[in-house]
Amino acid sequence: EGDRLSLVIDQKLLAQHLALACRAVNPTVGRHYAVLNNVLLRADARTNTLALAGYDLSMGIETRLREGVMVHQSGIVAAPAKVLSEMVAKLPQGDLELICETKTLLIRSVGIASHAYNIRVMPTDEYPALPTVQTEDIVIEGADFLDGIGGVMYACAIDDTAALLKGSGCKVVALDRDPQRLATLKSRVKQAGAHKIVRAMEADFLAID
Repeated sequence: EGDRLSLVIDQKLLAQHLALACRAVNPTVGRHYAVLNNVLLRADARTNTLALAGYDLSMGIETRLREGVMVHQSGIVAAPAKVLSEMVAKLPQGDLELICETKTLLIRSVGIASHAYNIRVMPTDEYPALPTVQTEDIVIEGADFLDGIGGVMYACAIDDTAALLKGSGCKVVALDRDPQRLATLKSRVKQAGAHKIVRAMEADFLAID
């Protein structure tokens, strides 16, 4: 049920996963879409899972917890990311209880009545659905993935002037006019096992619209 939930979770674990989800919360986007200043908490008592998600219309991050959490009531809550992060960080380590019933999320340390905060939440029906990726799973060592990405990051744009240079379609696109240099790049990408997400093309940077 929306805007309701009840669960107990370890403070350190919640802070870690909240920090991950908040990486996709962009204050600039939030100025135009207030609901995106929030992080979405989805609790499922049936699977004893808590999912936290952030979204800025171009990137979505969702992290799921199955260990260190006990979900008593299923529900979905959209809570302000910055405030929630600050409140969780201020609470002492140990178990935290999160309860939401009347558009207010209560966060308190289990067994310590003086350590508690109330946070106003927003209607979850205003929160846009995160994009889904329909593709085959790719398993790759973290170090190899970073090495492959590092070999092409220098070619990525830092603004929206040319969207292709940022890597459209959930891919990293590298452009180079030098065939020999391009061949070397393709070889590195293939060796790193990142050929399904990194695409190297022979093209002129200035010709991309």
